[in-house]
Amino acid sequence: MSESTEAAVLGFDTATDDVAVAVTRSGEAIAESRVDGRPGEHPQHATALLAEIERAVDAVGGWERVGLISTGVGPGSFTGLRVGVATARALAQARRLPVAPVVTLAALAAGFADRAGTRRRLAVIDARRKQAFAALYGPGGETLWAPLVCAPDELTERLAGQDPPPLAAGDGSVRFRDELEAAGVLRSVSGLHVDAVTTVRAPGGNVTVTDGPYAEAKEILFSFYVIEVPDLDAATAWAAKMPSADYGSIEVRPMIDEP
Repeated sequence: MSESTEAAVLGFDTATDDVAVAVTRSGEAIAESRVDGRPGEHPQHATALLAEIERAVDAVGGWERVGLISTGVGPGSFTGLRVGVATARALAQARRLPVAPVVTLAALAAGFADRAGTRRRLAVIDARRKQAFAALYGPGGETLWAPLVCAPDELTERLAGQDPPPLAAGDGSVRFRDELEAAGVLRSVSGLHVDAVTTVRAPGGNVTVTDGPYAEAKEILFSFYVIEVPDLDAATAWAAKMPSADYGSIEVRPMIDEP
């Protein structure tokens, strides 16, 4: 089957404060975006999800190119999951498409499989109230621990004796970094700092650099590049060379430090 006629998969997840949407064909991402939740504000699940879905579907050539809808089913925020599952169900009925549920922690673990190599993968999401959603997966993706909710000290007790210790990722691995490091778990560097933001715009070649995100727009992460430069000035110089800086904005953020 040719690329132009092969059915694509629309996937989205609203289990956390973020809204993540992607469309793939033959395992390759055609379009992906993420609307990040802002600290202290309500998540944008209800307002952002459908708009991001339509952008993704347009990128693959319209709904006639979509053969499957996949949605994250948690664990996670009850409100976010309710929005995601209801949206998947409504779209599936309207478009006569099948739906495939995906455990959010399993999807998270699959996202850093290459980095983990032969090590086990611990997916951790901040469950609030000083608790975490967690699940442990083997190198081949097999479930070693089913998803659970627990306090960080209980999580570290369960990790005791793991040799070698698993690689961890997810916002819970940042939230409970001290506890995981004490248990010998290596945290995967898969996040960007939320507060340290520098915005670069270069319309017509006129470069402007400001602190903070672009205020007139909601925060959408379409893609990112990781570069190694000596300082912020060098990073903003590279950002100004990006073609999209001419008509949009480029945000420069430091990576979360590796333990």
